[in-house]
Amino acid sequence: MTRVALFLLLALPIQSYGQSQDSVRLPSKEQLIQKSESQRQLATVFLIGGSAMMFTGMIGFNNTSEYGAADSFGYMFVGGSILALSSVPLFISSSRNAKKAEAAVSLQHQRVVLPPPGSSTTYTCPSVTVTIRF
Repeated sequence: MTRVALFLLLALPIQSYGQSQDSVRLPSKEQLIQKSESQRQLATVFLIGGSAMMFTGMIGFNNTSEYGAADSFGYMFVGGSILALSSVPLFISSSRNAKKAEAAVSLQHQRVVLPPPGSSTTYTCPSVTVTIRF
């Protein structure tokens, strides 16, 4: 038992050939903007299509007295409402991706007022600026 535990303790940290050594690449600004736009378009299609299915199901359900036809209009209403509700997470993720694309890190020279005694000059110093919109 101790040999098995010792073997596992020594063998598990060894890197195998199946493990990758690639570093994590963050998506670029253009990729995030493109992803945001495609998600927003898909969410809009889901919302419009689901709303159309819901209203068609409501109108057809109210105007039909047959059992089979009313049943299919009820299914259409339920399917449309599910489709319209599924657009909400797409709108949320589209908004998050758009905000991530606008985040920026830059190196700038900012003016700093550090007056020595008897002088009122400004100095510039390099600074790192992080811009994140919430």
